[in-house]
Order: sequence, then C-alpha cells, then structure tokens
Amino acid sequence: YNKNMSQIIHILCIFAIVNTMNMEKKKVAVITGDLVNSRQISIEKREEIYAYMEWSYSCFVIQRGCFTDFKLEFFRGDSFQLLVENPEMALRVALFLRARLRAAYGKKNLQEEPWLSKYTQKSGNKKLWDARMSIGIGDMEYRSKSVITSDGEAFVLSGHELDKMKSNERLSIKMQGVDECSLMQSQFNTLLRMSDALVQGWTEAQSQLAAECLLFPNKTQQALEKEYGIPQTTISRRKSGGHIDEILSLCDYFEKLIPTLL
Repeated sequence: YNKNMSQIIHILCIFAIVNTMNMEKKKVAVITGDLVNSRQISIEKREEIYAYMEWSYSCFVIQRGCFTDFKLEFFRGDSFQLLVENPEMALRVALFLRARLRAAYGKKNLQEEPWLSKYTQKSGNKKLWDARMSIGIGDMEYRSKSVITSDGEAFVLSGHELDKMKSNERLSIKMQGVDECSLMQSQFNTLLRMSDALVQGWTEAQSQLAAECLLFPNKTQQALEKEYGIPQTTISRRKSGGHIDEILSLCDYFEKLIPTLL
C-alpha cells in the first residue's frame, strides 16, 4: 500500500511540475520604455506624469477587459515597464499611452480626466511629451508579484530592443521565433516607422481624439459629438489630419495577425 501511494504521489508531483511549467511558459507582451527628453521636465512634473501614466494604463485595462495582476511600474528614474496579458493588444496599449502623454502636455492638473476639447490647441514648435517603447512578445517563464522582477523571453526581447533603438525612434516590436532578417520582422519595422511618423505629427487635440478612439474604437462621430459637444466637422478634420483611422486599422491588423503567430 505504502509503495503504491508513493508511486502515485510521485506521478502527481510530475504532473504538477509539468502544469506549472506550462503556466510559466504563457505567451505575453512586455512593453519597456522611457520618457523622451525627461531631463527637460522638472522632477515634480515627472512624478505627476508617472502617476498619470499608471492611471491611464489602469483605465485601459478596465475599459478593454485586459485584466492583469500587474500595474505599470517605473525604474531607473524615467524608465518604465508593463505587461500585457493579451499580446495582440500590445500595440494599441503603446499607442494609447503615447496619445495620452501627448494630449497631457501643458496641463496644470494631470489628475483631471483628459476630456476632448472643442478648442483646437496649437502645438506649434513645442515638443510634446512622448515616450520610446519597445514591445517584446514571447514566453513568460517566471511570474513575480512585480513586473520588474518577473522574467522570460518577452522581457529579454523588450529590454534589448529598447537598448538598440535610435534616439529618434519611438516604437519597436520583436517577437520570439521571428528572425531579425525575416520578411515578417521587416513588415513589423515598416509598419511601425509609418505609424510613428503619424504619431509624432499629432497635435494635443489630435492626440486627445486618438486616445479616445484607441480606447473606444466603435464609438461613432455622432456619439463623440453628443458626449463632448464637438461638431462632427471638427472631429472629422482632426481624424483625417492625424490619420487616426489609419492608426486604428493598423491596430486591428496587429490584433488579428499576432494570434496566428503565437
């Protein structure tokens, strides 16, 4: 009896280890980034921006149902990292956070909800707040209570890609199993360069609208007009000027493509 029980317990332990390994190998997306020109921002304002980004990410997670145990965390001064449990949503998350950052430039109180304004803000030559972000998609091999102390291929890819990014680049993606010289990686690079050129041209008003559309892609211009009291002509002009529909199409494409590669 004791011998049989010992064998059963041994088998159960093996199954438990295998199941644990399978859980730890879950595919996730990790976004590692840093604020652009952070030293030109006062320490006090930087603290506000950090809290604002954490709050913005929490809003996205709740509204889009991408629930996670992790929050956006800052480290090494102006660097940050977050984990997206649904890898296909990573590009939308990154663009949403950049849109929120650009929309918040110059606001005295970042704790206020960034409602769309009917007034067109002129950015001129101002350098709006922005961030460089690197998306790594791959295995999560160790799940800690903190995203900073968790580990896996997704974390490694994200960190390495951020280190390789040039100062004028704002977005990159590297996926486990996709070769650096492959056609797929070339496609990623091309699409991101094109989208980044559009995002860096957004004004504060266009960034506000982009953030709203990325968060609520099915909200119509009629609904936006009713909710914010902004004429549809103004909304349409901001959308076309910022090529926001093209950005949304890219996110839709990414969300359909990534699951086929996992």
